[in-house]
Order: sequence, then structure tokens, then C-alpha cells
Amino acid sequence: MSELAATHPLLGAHIEMPSGGTHVWQADVGTDVSPWLADHKVFGQPIMPAAGFAEIALAAGAEALGLSADTIGINQFEVEQMLPLDNHTQLTTQLIRNGDSQIRVEIYSRSPNGDFRRHATARVEQAAPDAARTRPVLHRSSTAATVSPADFYALLRQTGQHHGPAFAALSRISRLSDGSAETEITLPDEAPRHPGYRLHPSMLDAALQSLGAAIPDDEVAGSAEASYLPVSFDKVRVYRDIGRHLTCRAQLANLDGGAGKLGNVALIDDAGQVAAEIDGIYLRRVERRAVPLPLPQKIFDAEWIEGPIAVEAGPGRDARPHPAVGWCSPTRPRIAESG
Repeated sequence: MSELAATHPLLGAHIEMPSGGTHVWQADVGTDVSPWLADHKVFGQPIMPAAGFAEIALAAGAEALGLSADTIGINQFEVEQMLPLDNHTQLTTQLIRNGDSQIRVEIYSRSPNGDFRRHATARVEQAAPDAARTRPVLHRSSTAATVSPADFYALLRQTGQHHGPAFAALSRISRLSDGSAETEITLPDEAPRHPGYRLHPSMLDAALQSLGAAIPDDEVAGSAEASYLPVSFDKVRVYRDIGRHLTCRAQLANLDGGAGKLGNVALIDDAGQVAAEIDGIYLRRVERRAVPLPLPQKIFDAEWIEGPIAVEAGPGRDARPHPAVGWCSPTRPRIAESG
């Protein structure tokens, strides 16, 4: 396999550093390079999914430690601020190692003026090599209320979350009365596969969507100015190859009096074995105004304003305004709050 083919699409190329305790990678994750990421939108803006940051952290840990995905885990994963995706968006991932027990991953973007902004952090740990063989078998529930995936995605769009073909991976949704949901996830053809993926962002994002499926429709509907988004995980573990099809069991609990929700998900392969687990998922209620925009959209809005254009005086005519012509003008700045 060539070096280019082996490069992880979201982690990018490794940069050699003089210090053996630090690793750095850089990648362009813009929508011109990875068009499928444009299928993940929040209030109309393409946003790097939390699942993408988690996959980057997993890949960085595995590559730096020289270990397979089933022998590492990430803890204390947090999205500190959302990353709006432009045509070209450069990410820099840094792994800092202070001894065997202190391994930290930090993920940054770089603005056009050269400033670095940190978007996500995580702790990496080496896991017990036999953990994959000791996971319990989970069986599918026989009693649940069926939810149409098409109706569910339409409901999410009402709250500002838009999942295009590459992220509309839920093919079956069942809602249980105990505050959980059971779903089937199939990797869409529009989501490109790569041998470097430990936990494909489309698959993990669908697992996080499954938590949303556990929320009753009447609690979600009518919220056009706010949406629940995943912002932190206590722990992520991958035990075996994820494949293209999984069953997800998502358990949700209310938290913070409606401001947030807490949940866990387990991804189960076709043999009934747990392939991955994400524990302590915090969904935060995010307002529309908190969604950041790329720099050009922050500075200008294009707005048509009707106004007069003078017509020069000439033989047989007077100088007068023309009533049917408009002009395009940059208007007030739209500086979005970072969330």
C-alpha cells in the first residue's frame, strides 16, 4: 500500500518532531477534499461531527502507540467548540505523551490569519488485550415501538440537524419504553470506506443519532432554534472490526433539567457480540446562534436592497432615478458565538 493510500483521511500526514514524546498530523478536511462531510449540517452549516473528532483521536492513539484499535481506548473526550467546514479546512492533531499513563490528543484548526483554535481533546489509554473476548452478548429486544427512519430524519431537520445520504445510516429504529432505542445501522454507499478507519464517523454518528431516537417525538418537535448535539464522551472502546452493518442499543437519561441528556451506546455485530461501546455521552442543547460560521460568512451577508440609480440627462430626458433596479451590498457582520 502506498503512503498516500495509507494516510488516514481525517488524521492526515504524520509530521516528524524532534521530541519523541510529541506527534503531529495535518489534514485538509474541507468539503472539496471530503465532499461526504458536507452531508453533516447543523442549522444549514456543514459541521465536523463529534464522531469525526473521536475517530481522529482513536487513529492518532493507535498510530502513535503502534497498536491496533482493539487495544486502545479514549477517555475524557470533549468537543470544546464546533468546527464549521469550508471548501478547505486544515486540521492539526497533536498527541503529547508524558510517560505511559499520560497521553493526550488535541485537535486544532487554523484560521486564514494563522491563529490556531482548539476544537477537541481526549485522553488515550492502552486497554487490556483480552477485553474483546470478555464482552457480554446482547440480544435484540422483542417488544418495541417502530419509528420510521424517514420520519425521524424529517423530525431532526426541524431541529436544525440535517443528515445527507452519507450520514443517514439508520435503517431501522425501535423505541423502548425504558428510555432506550434499538437501531440498525448500515454504512451508506455515499460514505467512503478506508482501511485506516477504526470507527467510521458515519457509523458512530448514527449510533449517536440513536440516542436522539430514544427521545419522545413530542419532546423534540417544535424546537426550531435549538438542537441536542453530542459534546463529550467519558469512554470510547472498539473491540473488533466494525464492518458495514451493526445493531445499536442506546440508553438515554435526562440531565440538567432539559439543558442536556446523558447516554450510552453499544454497537453489536451480526454475531451478537459487542463491537464497540461509547459510555457517558453528553448531549448538550445548542442554540442556533451558537453555531459558528466560516470566516467569509461571519463577515458579510449578501442582501438585495432596492434603491435608485440615476440615469444621466440627455436630449429629451431629465436625470431621474430608475425605480426597478436593486443593488447588492455587504451588510452587518454576523459574528457567531462559539459553542
